[in-house]
Amino acid sequence: MLKITDKIQCCGCTACFHACPVHCITMEPDNEGFRYPVIDMNRCIDCGKCERVCPIINRNNQSKPETCLAAKNPDNKIRLESSSGGVFTAMALRSINNGGIVVGVRFGQNHDVEHYFAETPQELSPMRGSKYVQSRLGDTFPRIKKLLGENREVLFSGTPCQVSGLLRYLGKNHTGLTTIDTVCHGVPSPKAWRSYLSEITATPDIEHISFRSKISGWKHYSIIIGDHTTAYTDDPYMQSFLSNINLRPSCYGCPAKCGRSGADITLGDFWGIDRVTPEFDDDRGVNLIIPHTEKGRHLIGDIHIETRSLPYSNASAGNPSLETSVSRPAYRDYFFHYFNKHGFTKAWNMTSSKSIFQRIHRRFFLLTHT
Repeated sequence: MLKITDKIQCCGCTACFHACPVHCITMEPDNEGFRYPVIDMNRCIDCGKCERVCPIINRNNQSKPETCLAAKNPDNKIRLESSSGGVFTAMALRSINNGGIVVGVRFGQNHDVEHYFAETPQELSPMRGSKYVQSRLGDTFPRIKKLLGENREVLFSGTPCQVSGLLRYLGKNHTGLTTIDTVCHGVPSPKAWRSYLSEITATPDIEHISFRSKISGWKHYSIIIGDHTTAYTDDPYMQSFLSNINLRPSCYGCPAKCGRSGADITLGDFWGIDRVTPEFDDDRGVNLIIPHTEKGRHLIGDIHIETRSLPYSNASAGNPSLETSVSRPAYRDYFFHYFNKHGFTKAWNMTSSKSIFQRIHRRFFLLTHT
């Protein structure tokens, strides 16, 4: 059975939860807002299935291709509504037009981030755009298994650890399944996201949320939450995300980077494209595409997008998250300690303040909590 002695050993993919034949595992949130498996020892039959599907215990070998693609959707409206180059929408539309189902993320009830299933082009719109919160998977894995058993085509998009967890849960190669993982910096706490939202808006009816609005361009994107629009460099939530302070512990030792997830395709931003092929960059967004399998290459060849083939080293140079996990900040525990006392904004201000008093306060915390 699973024995999680350090929270870095669990990415929250839910594979163990769904694989348990006697349903003795539940996914419970901790005080940081991340869900972990809890095993009812009185019901566990010690079959070992939870261990066999765990992507952290069972890690794949890394895979570095020689080349990759820079790409963008020729439909500028879709591209402007997307975080990068709008390529995911092109892939998703192809799947739906073939009678398939697309599984991706959206802002759901109470603006939590969740995976959901789309069967029409209209249902794809909420999937566009980055969501910098760990998504709630719910019953996504068994629903996909059921669809595949009915010979339905499924396109799944998620973080590398989610893709790895899904593939291990399914246990075999399904010809009807195509998987896309994203270049992942790390997933922030849903609890921190909810706290931040409640502190910046008095109404629960937020009409629009965008972590990567291009009103100021792709490279200098803005954050839009209802009536609030700020540059990403000025937004406290984005500052905390980019500082790595509120990420899931497993993100500091990700088991699925560098092509280890088993995904057919990796999608991300092609940061640095302005230096590599400046004529391809108009500051409206360019995707990085890395095909890992023949199935992935077939999908890319079957959609209408503009591409440039480039050495993989051009992509990895501008996107270290492809291969390297972020470092755990020294004051991460300090942030969550005061977050649970005072909420997001005060905890972040205390953690990021450069005042002498706060520096001493943080230092004293480290000395007394280690």
